[in-house]
Amino acid sequence: LGLLVGGPREGVRQTSAIPNGARDVSRDDMRALWAIADDDCDGMARGEDLRLAVSALLLDAWPDADEDTLARIVAELDAAAERSHRAAGNWCKVFSLTSPHVVESGWLSFDDLLAQRSALDLAPEVLSDDSLRALWKAFDKERTLQVKLNDFQTFMGQHGASARVFSQQPRRPSGSPP
Repeated sequence: LGLLVGGPREGVRQTSAIPNGARDVSRDDMRALWAIADDDCDGMARGEDLRLAVSALLLDAWPDADEDTLARIVAELDAAAERSHRAAGNWCKVFSLTSPHVVESGWLSFDDLLAQRSALDLAPEVLSDDSLRALWKAFDKERTLQVKLNDFQTFMGQHGASARVFSQQPRRPSGSPP
């Protein structure tokens, strides 16, 4: 299964996207996977179709997060980035220091995000795997377990502290003095 999840941008490798204890696959699970991968019902599916089907099924099983929970997770990551690298909100800088391959490729995988917890000295008790899964699920709209680094940066900025403060400020009518 790890072979299916590793995408063309990151090569073949084992993944942390599958929670421990969720690696046993039943016959019904395989049928459900095939139904998703063989979307035109011709009895054939490419390896990429299977990889995307596995990714979609995994993300469907991951926890959801409301806006307040997302803001808390982003705040925790931003604070850790500030403590470690004086880079709150600057994820390109963080990844250039901790995972240069992400910046070079322009792509971020769930495993790369999970590795940031250790790189930023965040204990799993502070930021759990499920918290990171909920965050990932919120921004991986294509359900591929890979996103563009720029899209991640944008999402984090939209859910960070400065975005929340700005969105809560009352708007002045146009033409009124500051």
